[in-house]
Amino acid sequence: MSFGRVLAGFSISASCALLLAACHHSMPRLEQFMSVPLEAIRVIPPLATVPVLILWLGIGEASKLAIIVLASFFPVYLSTRTALSLCDPKLMQMAHTLRLTKLERLRLITVPQILPGAMTGLRLGFGYAWRALVGAEMIAAAAGLGYLIIDSEELARTDRVFVGIATIAITGLLLDAIFRRLLPQDKRQGALKGVF
Repeated sequence: MSFGRVLAGFSISASCALLLAACHHSMPRLEQFMSVPLEAIRVIPPLATVPVLILWLGIGEASKLAIIVLASFFPVYLSTRTALSLCDPKLMQMAHTLRLTKLERLRLITVPQILPGAMTGLRLGFGYAWRALVGAEMIAAAAGLGYLIIDSEELARTDRVFVGIATIAITGLLLDAIFRRLLPQDKRQGALKGVF
């Protein structure tokens, strides 16, 4: 249950963050318009929104997913937005000279340049999603690692609390290792080699 919640929440969060970062890169006025609301949402701890989320979304899965999304959205968005802003304009000029299509520019220039930053954001975001799991499962959950920890605390079962914490830590390490395998170190260092 915990893995399903984190995977669903993080998938929504990462998709929205990557899309919004791309929109803001191509439309600076939209970014300027949304900067204050986004910054306000960023500095609010996700757990502080629990009463409002319960009021709006109920005590079902939607409110739990919302906490995970709020916790993991901004690391992905900020890392990707920063990576996009640091793209080398000379390479874009070269692409214009070579008359590359928009799809070719995206595949050959933009993606290799932003990939290290975006992957860092995804790793951080997934870590934050796992950290938000316990808070998310405090909302009327009947299963999951967060529920196990909270229930064991009430029953004074310290051994089960440590089992839940260790399971979260081990699973998080394994999933982070998968993220690192998706982009090996040699690809990060030479992402732009052989583009043209």
